[in-house]
This record gives sequence, structure tokens and C-alpha cells, in this order.
Amino acid sequence: MEVYRSIGLKVALVVAFVVVGAVALSALYLGVLSGERAASVDRSKLALVVGDVRVADHWHRGADDLPETSSVLSFSVSEEHRRVFDGNVTVTVDGAVVYQTMYGGGSRYGFEVSRITSAFDTTHTVMVSVAALGGERVEESFDWNPVFPRSPIVNDSCYSLMITPREETVVAALEDIKESSSWLRSSEPDWMFLKDWVSTHVRYDWSKVRDYDPDLVKPDGAPPYDPSIGSRWDFPFETIGRGLGVCRDYAVLYCSLLRASGWSPDNVYIGLSRRHAYVLMHAVPELPRELGWLILEPQGGGWNLLKISELTDPLIGVYDTRYYFNDCGFHAGVPWRD
Repeated sequence: MEVYRSIGLKVALVVAFVVVGAVALSALYLGVLSGERAASVDRSKLALVVGDVRVADHWHRGADDLPETSSVLSFSVSEEHRRVFDGNVTVTVDGAVVYQTMYGGGSRYGFEVSRITSAFDTTHTVMVSVAALGGERVEESFDWNPVFPRSPIVNDSCYSLMITPREETVVAALEDIKESSSWLRSSEPDWMFLKDWVSTHVRYDWSKVRDYDPDLVKPDGAPPYDPSIGSRWDFPFETIGRGLGVCRDYAVLYCSLLRASGWSPDNVYIGLSRRHAYVLMHAVPELPRELGWLILEPQGGGWNLLKISELTDPLIGVYDTRYYFNDCGFHAGVPWRD
């Protein structure tokens, strides 16, 4: 009897163990299934991603004679799990719609929005909105600030955009000059009077000169070098407004005034050497034409002229012209060899 009782107990324990194990395995199995269902539910929602955002700025002269960009915005829209989806894309700049399109049949799309225009050094808010047909939506926004590359100028075509003979500040300055009593009483030729005006209305900006410049010794009491503007080229309206500039700013303003006054683009350029900027002029009516090309320094007044053919050391190094330009073009070399 005790033997049967012992065997029955063992059988009961085995059955209980099997039942408990089965329940545990069932729970584990159900848990796995539940987790798979949850994951499946999560993956049923599209995970849209906007990426590869790039803006390429292309500079040209705007209606106000200042630089304007016609930019290209490119970006991609993809689904994180590489699933096919359909929908539409909308691009706005400062709230105004500049691009809208529909897409379908893929898991990744590339977009390019051309001819987005802007004035220079102006900040805009760009918004890319993606709406899938299933209702999913994603938005990405970023600031777009097309900065004109002038600190320093790195694109040859941008040099010409610095000369602005039709910009309103230059035009107004020239009108004021020609209406002044000094102009009306003066017997000086226009090119000389304008050079005198620039030299007296613009002071040298020593904050653009490095404190230990090997080519230029700063006077005592001069302001320290300001790296935020040290390599920057200023537009004529900025030089007029600040009343400050260095050689390149004097030259840009003077060349713009000459062009505004009617001088031909074939006879007036800015010359660039390794370390200096100045104005090159040809066919000055008051001087014999055989003198050829002349160098004018708008930092000084009067008959402050240098004849190219008579340059000697050390001036040859200072005025060793490598490039020349005006509002109509930028060129390598010198104009008298073309």
C-alpha cells in the first residue's frame, strides 16, 4: 500500500510540473506573440524623414544694383523602414509657398527647388512639409541666410557686383555732389572732383588693418584690429554711410561714382595687386592721350596720378596689377595688354 501511495505522489508531482511548465511556456509564447503584434502595430505607421538639405546660392545683380541670389534648395524624403508611400511635399519661405508637388511609388525621393530669390545677408525661414496619403505628416524648418561672400571675396564674378553705379545711395550722393556750390564753382574735371570728394568724405578705417601689418604701420592711438570686418569688402552705400574704409573701399566707391557719372566701362577699372586696390583710368580728356593708362589713388586729392609706364621701385611692387574689374566684368592681367 505504501509503495502505491509513493508512486501516486510521484506521478502527481510530475503532472504538476508538466502543467506548470506548459502554462509558463504558453505565457512566454503569448508574450512573444503580443510583442510581435505590438512591434507590427508600431511599424504600421510610416516613419518619414527629411534629410540631405542643401542650399546653393548663385549671385547676380538685382534690380536695386545690389547682389541678389537665385538659389537652389535640394533635399530628400524617405521612409525609415524603406516602405513605399505616396503623398505630397510643400516648401514655404517665410510662409509663402514656393514649391508643391506630389510623389508616389517609392520609398525615397529627391527634390530640387530652383530660383528661390533673396537679397544678400537676409535671414529667411524655410519649411519643408511632407504629408503621406495615409495621414502621416512631418515638417522640418531651418534658417536660410544667403551671405554674400565678401570676407574675403572668393568668387571672381562677385568682384563686379561690388561696383554699384545705379544703387540709390550712390545716385543720390552724385546728385548732391553735382548740386553743391563747390561743384558749380569748381574748374576741376569731374574725375578729379569726385576723387577729392571721396578723399575728404571717407576716413581711413584702421580697425581693418592688422595690428602688426608688415606693409602698413598703424599710427599711435589707432583702433585695434577688428577681425569681424578686417577682410570684408564694403559696398559703396556702406562706405558712404560709415564714412570709413581702406584702399579697396575707397576704390570701389570712387569707381562706382565714375561709372554713375557716365564714364565708359572700357576706361575705368579697379586694379588689384597682391596688397593694394586702386583705380585705373584711360583717356582722361584733360591730359594727352599718349599718356595711356593712369593710376588714381582716391585716398588723396588733386592731381594725384601715376603713369603706368613710369613706375619705379618700390611702386612697381605696390601697383603690380594682377586683376582688374568694374561692374561689367572681372579679368586677369592688365587692361593695356588686352
